Amino acid sequence: MVFLVRLSAILLLLAAGCASQGNSTSTREAKVELSPEQRVGQRAQARWDALLARDLTKAYGFITPGSRSTLPYELYAGRLDPSIWRKAVFKAAQCEKETCNVQVTLDYVVGSLPLTHVLNEQWLLVDGEWWFVYTPQTG
Repeated sequence: MVFLVRLSAILLLLAAGCASQGNSTSTREAKVELSPEQRVGQRAQARWDALLARDLTKAYGFITPGSRSTLPYELYAGRLDPSIWRKAVFKAAQCEKETCNVQVTLDYVVGSLPLTHVLNEQWLLVDGEWWFVYTPQTG
């Protein structure tokens, strides 16, 4: 009986050790920080994914907080025509301390003519997060 109790205790300790090692690995992976270019690239792609899905409310949420405070959603949404956009892919970002110039390749259609254009977007770091700098020309 004593042998079984000791064996059970050893097995429990081994299981706990394996479980903590698993958590240790995931903790180390979670601590890997993305570069500013990677972070803004993910946000830029997510914004364009929302626009392509015609989720203008979600896309509006990527605009700098200051711009959202002065630009009503209805005005923003009224200026966009997502029906012409076909595909958008984050291409590159060049970042400084609090600003990034982001390039996105956009496929769109005018009439029946398919076109591709590389857009230059400005993004701004505010309170630790990257935000799209809205201008009426950039949508």
